[in-house]
Amino acid sequence: MYDLVCRLWAELPPELRPDYERGINRILAGYHVAWDFGEDGELHRVLPPAAQSQIEAAFKELSQSRFAAALASFREALSAYDDRPQRGRDVCKNIFDALESLSKEILGMPTSTFGNVLAEARKRQSIAGETISVLQKLYDMANSHFRHGMTTPFTLKPAEVDFVFVSCIAGILLFVHL
Repeated sequence: MYDLVCRLWAELPPELRPDYERGINRILAGYHVAWDFGEDGELHRVLPPAAQSQIEAAFKELSQSRFAAALASFREALSAYDDRPQRGRDVCKNIFDALESLSKEILGMPTSTFGNVLAEARKRQSIAGETISVLQKLYDMANSHFRHGMTTPFTLKPAEVDFVFVSCIAGILLFVHL
């Protein structure tokens, strides 16, 4: 059904698309569906306003040319997040890759691992030790559940995917503002 909504939008003349978008969003809201039909003709998951503003802030920061690799991973994560059904492993893998890529660029460590980045941040005392510990746990989770060399099959629940997604976005904004 959702795919049909998107396909119909593509067939509409441009002047009818705004009315169609508003109508679809009224229907979705009326049934308390956590999706928003965007002006791009795609359905996007609705997040709490605070989380949505963080995503928008991260996207803006990643638009700098030096973060091109991180932005590509970020876009892949968003695509997997909005997909129906959601591709949880791809969400987690790509958003973490965006965090790792950006952090390596920020600290000037292009060939390092995220673990090396955290060690350097601890050495420079640029991030509180407790924050580094949280990021280390996220890195451990990534290596166990959804990155190359993962030690267990992907079994994270949707709420855990949300946790990884939002945590990595927070990490991206943290490193950008160092």
